[in-house]
Amino acid sequence: MMGFDAWGDRKSRKRYLDGCRNSPHYRQGDWYVLASGADAVSSLITYRDLFRLPPGCHGIGSVATTPALRGQGHGSSLVRSVAGSLEAGGSRGVFLFSEVGERFYRKLGFERTANARHTNGSLCMVKLFSDDASLRVFMPDYF
Repeated sequence: MMGFDAWGDRKSRKRYLDGCRNSPHYRQGDWYVLASGADAVSSLITYRDLFRLPPGCHGIGSVATTPALRGQGHGSSLVRSVAGSLEAGGSRGVFLFSEVGERFYRKLGFERTANARHTNGSLCMVKLFSDDASLRVFMPDYF
């Protein structure tokens, strides 16, 4: 339910959760969850070889933190940790689409792509792990 307030679109909780459980996008990625004890605090999903991502690159999506715990650095910690793991695993870079603006992700080392605005209005950003500047002009499909 972490993203319900942002992506629920006035659906009932049950309908929202059913949609998440049955989402082809959500089934194709790898989920990461930051926990505090037994409680999930923040989560995100990563993709590779989907959505026209450049070879050797990943996408991060659906970054969400439990509403009561926002603003405490949990989402930042999770994004940093996952991006670090992807870099250590040989990823060339990580793309994301931000609906919260660029300030949050700039602090984490992301920058706008040259064609930053997607048709849905979200901002495409990339964090490079290589010197391949061509990734700065790339825009994958929205994920």
